[in-house]
Amino acid sequence: MPDGIVWPSLLSAGVEAENKTAVSLEEQPFSVKLPPIDLHASQSTFLELAAAMAAGAGLVALVGREGSGKTYMLEALTRAPQPADRVSVRTADQPVAKGASLDLVDAVDDAALRLLAAEPAFTGRRVVAIRPDTLDRLLAFDPAARVVQMRPIGWRDVRALLEERRKLFRLPPDQFTLKALSLLEKLCDGNPGRLDFLACHAILAAQAEKSRRVTTIQVVGAAWKLLAPSSRKAPPQRSEAPPDLPAPADATPTQIGRASCRERV
Repeated sequence: MPDGIVWPSLLSAGVEAENKTAVSLEEQPFSVKLPPIDLHASQSTFLELAAAMAAGAGLVALVGREGSGKTYMLEALTRAPQPADRVSVRTADQPVAKGASLDLVDAVDDAALRLLAAEPAFTGRRVVAIRPDTLDRLLAFDPAARVVQMRPIGWRDVRALLEERRKLFRLPPDQFTLKALSLLEKLCDGNPGRLDFLACHAILAAQAEKSRRVTTIQVVGAAWKLLAPSSRKAPPQRSEAPPDLPAPADATPTQIGRASCRERV
């Protein structure tokens, strides 16, 4: 581990959320952040990230899809034991901390890469969080950059995340059926952010339907919400009258329908 950086006990960092007297699902569920928790995938990524940083000064690219936990990982790096090493996560439009030997930059896209290129040369370690579609441009910016991929979460991590969400909202232990849990694991595709989205919306749907447990029906409904609007088929629009047969101003819907039928005959 570089400079004594160790994997922090993130479970104990969630004390503030644990101490909440009540958390209501009536509010937007994502307004309540999950307390940081220990995940097997996160620890594996952290070890690989620490090894890349131990190789010396330079750029390390932390690559992962949206919701894969890149920001979570950068924040784990800020919990270094030595106070002198404590830094905050920044974005490319914010200045580098003076005298910092470690620079953590989140949400790096093409525009952020241009900002980083315009900055004075940084002689310490720099870790940037990027999506896979930006990696080629980053390597063109710095071919010597070391690349660390975010690990996907597995079944054990899925259960850990859902258990933490369940406790945070004071839900019963058997909130999800086994089939719902299995479907959540498949649909999240190893992405913790996607899992949290699906779980929250499935819980909300179950409560709206007065269902004691979350079933596959609510999980499928949550997956539908996750779809991009552009990928959804818009329902066919019904016209009050055919385009070539304008409806009279005083016509009723029934008269319009009859007139349309006569015109087609």
